[in-house]
Amino acid sequence: MEPVLSSSAPPQYNSQSIINTAEETLQTSGVSAAQTVYKSALLEWVDDVTMGDTIDKESVKGEIANLWLAYADLNRRSNLFKSATEVYEQAINCPVGGEVGKIWMEYVHFLEERGRPRTAQKLYLRALVEGNDGDGPSVKDVD
Repeated sequence: MEPVLSSSAPPQYNSQSIINTAEETLQTSGVSAAQTVYKSALLEWVDDVTMGDTIDKESVKGEIANLWLAYADLNRRSNLFKSATEVYEQAINCPVGGEVGKIWMEYVHFLEERGRPRTAQKLYLRALVEGNDGDGPSVKDVD
């Protein structure tokens, strides 16, 4: 998985360190524990961006998107396809991750791989036409 954006995020928002920790946790403690690593980081980072006034959303957006994609990938690799779908849904509804086109495209590809082309088409149109905030398309960046 390639990172979403080259980030100018503050050092405490390093998605690769969380991904490494989750992979180590997967090996030592299993999928559930690795999922918890992602959930905790995402909850904290998204809260920092949406609730705090000191973090610039744009500087952390790519790192948050990387976590969402790695979290979904963990579930895919573990053949937990329902969990992967839930993660993708959470990601596209996230006030930060939902603006990142790569998340939407990865979700569309996942649906196509799972034999759901109509659902994938609807999702693609939703990304381009119907934003969560009623202010244009959901996807705000195309990287």
